[in-house]
Amino acid sequence: MCMEEDTRVREEIAVRMLKETLIPSAQIARWTGLSRERVHALALQTKRLEGRWPER
Repeated sequence: MCMEEDTRVREEIAVRMLKETLIPSAQIARWTGLSRERVHALALQTKRLEGRWPER
């Protein structure tokens, strides 16, 4: 598996965990190996896509 594909899979896992669980993003970052900043950005993106966060 190449690095880009590995990162994409980790991000997909993080997004699914953000959507389906109440696990804090810091813990998700540790488990997936992503940075806290990347998980936070994915969380904001996920909220916008689901309509839970207003666009600015």
